[in-house]
Amino acid sequence: MRLFCFIFAFFQVAFCLSQNKIALVTTKQNQVAYCDIKGNITYTESTDPLYNEAICKFNDGFARMRRSGMFYFINEFGKPIFSSAYEKAEDFEEGLAQIKQNGKWGFINQKGEIVINPQFYETHPFSSGLSQVTYGATKKYGYIDSTGNFVIKPQFDMATAFTNDRAWVSVNGKWGLINREGKFIINPVFKLTKYTLEDESQWSWEYNFNYVTIIRKQKLLYDHLTWTLLDKKWGLVNNNGVTLINHQFSDVKDISEGYTWVKQGELWGMVDSLGNHLIKPDERNPLIYASNTTFKLFSTFHDGLMLYQSRSLFGFLDKNLRVVIPAKYDKVTDFKNGLACVKQDDYWGIIDLKGNIIIPINYKEIIINDTDLFSVKDDNGDWGYLNIKNEWVIKPQFKKVTPFVLTTYN
Repeated sequence: MRLFCFIFAFFQVAFCLSQNKIALVTTKQNQVAYCDIKGNITYTESTDPLYNEAICKFNDGFARMRRSGMFYFINEFGKPIFSSAYEKAEDFEEGLAQIKQNGKWGFINQKGEIVINPQFYETHPFSSGLSQVTYGATKKYGYIDSTGNFVIKPQFDMATAFTNDRAWVSVNGKWGLINREGKFIINPVFKLTKYTLEDESQWSWEYNFNYVTIIRKQKLLYDHLTWTLLDKKWGLVNNNGVTLINHQFSDVKDISEGYTWVKQGELWGMVDSLGNHLIKPDERNPLIYASNTTFKLFSTFHDGLMLYQSRSLFGFLDKNLRVVIPAKYDKVTDFKNGLACVKQDDYWGIIDLKGNIIIPINYKEIIINDTDLFSVKDDNGDWGYLNIKNEWVIKPQFKKVTPFVLTTYN
């Protein structure tokens, strides 16, 4: 037993030692580089577009590099992990990455082995063990498993990823909901569907790092609920095909923590997933509307709070529309992991859900990451990284930064 515990502890320590946190940064010399948690530059890449070179941030332990028109997977030192190069390559999802060879798409595993031969006109990342692909002259969508076998044969004009064992598909311009066997739970009768997007990174738009593009990663969050358009009216259905809210609204926004902004006529209100109004369309709450007809903000709930505006200043309301944090900031961000960025007099800081200041409002810019470090810009315009104690882990020295992510390849 002691020997087993020793062996387990040894491998656990070895695994931890093999991991490293890496961030993609742009240096003052305009070089795109990988930086470790101690601030050491492990690899730099020329940003001259004539070289046609680019490196991307790490995802699932891997990073992609484009050189001379071909894609490689590399480690934090810029060394190729696999010997093969590809016409195109995407990030790993569920242990597989999309690669393109000879004009067709297939998949490799994390050893670089081709597990699904390039044969498809179009592929998508695996989700819940399935990928929607197009195959053959008809360009119809079907679903394959991780061995490349069709689980649902190509037959759809458009198709979404599976989530909670359901996927929305389009047939002859109408959308319906199928299960993993390809059987319709909801027949294709809807003109449009609307999902909720979860942003898995801190970016709210595309950043270009001297020919390196960091695109935010989004995934569909059905939460078993989907807004659907029928006869020019929106209604809410669940994954079992049950209509929870009849088709009655002229427009809707995305679901946020169980609530959605809905439009009736020319007026907006907010309902829960059963159609109960938190804000009725005919209400004129001064925290929500600037006048009888002008809407201020399509605020959504994050960590139980949504921002509001009063006299050009911002604060936060709870789900009973009670003021939790008074409007006293020039700008704010939505809460994320219990924290929000706030701005006063051209400087940014961070508060918690009770309005307590966690990071002093002393910085030119600040970004809350999914890791335990914040990306922060100082008065000189240089970026570095702060911890929750307001201590510099990496002092400001970069032109641009991204969050630290884990890589297991040294």
